[in-house]
Amino acid sequence: MCEELKDEDNMFNYVEKAASTSLCSLDGQGCSDKQKTYIEKWTGKTREDYASQMARIDKMLAGDQSKLSSDVLSWMKARRKLLDQMHWAAVTDEL
Repeated sequence: MCEELKDEDNMFNYVEKAASTSLCSLDGQGCSDKQKTYIEKWTGKTREDYASQMARIDKMLAGDQSKLSSDVLSWMKARRKLLDQMHWAAVTDEL
């Protein structure tokens, strides 16, 4: 596990997921206006919609990130985290 947590993004993702916490929650607390708009846009979609969008963002993140500005890269990562939260909320609602 120590190898995985050397990467700062992986560490933050792990801690947020393990503690069931995030700076931006799906109820809008701790979120920027941009994040709130994104949550509103994606709320109510299916698990498949979330999974498809997460795969799309993962593919972009796996590519050459040197071509992306730091703002674009940060926004992609923030959207990925929000989609992950929405996906898991949809899964637990179905259980």
